[in-house]
Amino acid sequence: MQENNSKEKEKLLRCFLFSYKINGIRISADDYYYTDCKVLGYKFNISNARSCISTIQTTNCSIFNILNAEKKDEIKYIEFERLTLSKEYIECLEKNLCLESLTLVKCVYSDGFGFLDHLLEKFSELKILGIIGFNLSNRFLNNINLLMLESLDLSQCKYCENIDNCKMQGMKKIEEFRMDNSCINHKVIISIIESSTLKILSLKGANVARLRFSMCFIQREKINQILDLSAKFIQYIIFLFYILKNLVEFDLSQNTFNKDILSQLSVFEKLESFDLSNCCNLTGGFLGTLSNKALCKSLKTLNITGNKLIFSDILNIGLFQNLVYLIFSFDNKMFYEISKSYQFYKVSDLETLVLTFTNVNTDIFRFIATLFPSIKNIKFQQCNIEEDTLRSIKMKGINFEIY
Repeated sequence: MQENNSKEKEKLLRCFLFSYKINGIRISADDYYYTDCKVLGYKFNISNARSCISTIQTTNCSIFNILNAEKKDEIKYIEFERLTLSKEYIECLEKNLCLESLTLVKCVYSDGFGFLDHLLEKFSELKILGIIGFNLSNRFLNNINLLMLESLDLSQCKYCENIDNCKMQGMKKIEEFRMDNSCINHKVIISIIESSTLKILSLKGANVARLRFSMCFIQREKINQILDLSAKFIQYIIFLFYILKNLVEFDLSQNTFNKDILSQLSVFEKLESFDLSNCCNLTGGFLGTLSNKALCKSLKTLNITGNKLIFSDILNIGLFQNLVYLIFSFDNKMFYEISKSYQFYKVSDLETLVLTFTNVNTDIFRFIATLFPSIKNIKFQQCNIEEDTLRSIKMKGINFEIY
């Protein structure tokens, strides 16, 4: 509300606010939100490509003053993204003492730096914290110890202070830790990942070279349910074999390695989702190295798009007995050759196929329908599709999306 607005308008605002139960506040520069993106790569792109800081005037906090006065016990989460935050705005934020989730993405403090150093002292109930795109201080990191966080995201952050003044300790309740594309001292990382409660770890594109010297990192046997080591982390994979058998979700996309390394990943016992997309030098036939007995039973989702595939890879897809979601791309020549030699081969349980970068005609669709008789959904990502093919898909009663 602007200062020259009437009291009648403020009454109307109060009436509007009290007509609803409000449990959170979200404001961004352009209505795009980091937390809305389920795919980590998309998170990174949004917060970089949309890097402009909003010029929205946030010095007047009438709305927040009303909420803080009457509904501060109801507000459980706040997310500010790419905003210029005034001192008054921060003061309004700090009044939400019952806050359980706080996410700040590349915000700027109009009165200078340092507001993060004191911010966490106000929120004793905080369980989820996301600080994205900031320079981190020792005081901020030390204050994290005061909280009982369950989820911590420090993606795209930098830490340049003296590590001797950092008193980070193991976090007793932490279940999820993400520091994608960050540059943070390895001792800080180790203090977090040594927690016995950690289930989800994402180090996508992060600078973590010195972690390979940490015994706590390589000897953990119960570390994660989900592990994201995409974007050039493969040189450290040899140090991770102790933790692989308990993983439920594993992302090795955008790495450079060969099937000899894959053959060492035969320890999976519970893996349900595996992303091997866009591994630039992965040679054809690599799926055969993954088909150990346990993985053939557990795997439900597989992403192998952007890799070179040969006949045996198509055949080996059928070895994954419970596979229901598959993402891949083929060249047309391979489709025709496979359809001639293996026209009666079937992968019976697959429900959803995401086909990428493929020229799709009626013959190819018929082969897909034969290969995957249980298919219910087909998603075409950056594919060229003939009109007759779309009609055939509709006649089969298969749901499809094009994007």
